[in-house]
Amino acid sequence: MKPSQEQIKFYFCYNARVAEALKNKGYNAITTAINPTSKNTFWLYVRDTEFENTLEQIK
Repeated sequence: MKPSQEQIKFYFCYNARVAEALKNKGYNAITTAINPTSKNTFWLYVRDTEFENTLEQIK
């Protein structure tokens, strides 16, 4: 069963080092964009349990 949009959780990554580490672990960002308020680049990922575990290892 596919989760509804309300159930999907996202991770906004504003750290280029973390984004590169995630890429090296096989995670592709949904998009890369610039926050219109802060003008900072961010990478957007879908969160799941496996992603959370990988993120903990990176940080």
